[in-house]
Amino acid sequence: MDRFFSHLKQPFTSVWISLGFIIGCIATVFYYQTLEFTVFTISILIVSAYFKPFLNVLLGFICAICCIGLHFHFFIDFDAVISNEKYTYVTKLVVEDVVSDKRPQYIKVKIIKIDNESYSYFRSPSAMLSVNSEQRLLVGDTFNAVIHLKHFRSNKNFDVFDNARYAFTQKIFFKGKVFK
Repeated sequence: MDRFFSHLKQPFTSVWISLGFIIGCIATVFYYQTLEFTVFTISILIVSAYFKPFLNVLLGFICAICCIGLHFHFFIDFDAVISNEKYTYVTKLVVEDVVSDKRPQYIKVKIIKIDNESYSYFRSPSAMLSVNSEQRLLVGDTFNAVIHLKHFRSNKNFDVFDNARYAFTQKIFFKGKVFK
């Protein structure tokens, strides 16, 4: 009889792992480093100690935490890039978009190199910069500059366009000004 139902155990295992992965993704994205996340993780650990199917949920949960954590570290966490907003940085930039062609020019750039740290093009953070120079910049131009950066923040207005959300979806982490 066990031989007849042995093929049914495999789909249930993958269902439990998938459920744990989904729960882990949601918990990590919305509750990481909070009391709720800690309580939820401890409760899954306790339940998985007593009920065998929850070991697979725990496995999916841990896998989700690792995936979200690695994605955050590699693609979103650029706090180490600008440790102090009062200093200028020597950078290499690639122009992605020209938002305003009037003087001072307002452009969206990819930061390929900042001080001594280089980034690959797909991982590099974007910034919105104000450029006050005689030479007009075009999309695709690569140039070196000394810039002042600060984190992209905006005032929250519930009735109008949300600049901070738009910047996050476009992977724009900084705004600043080009000095040289």
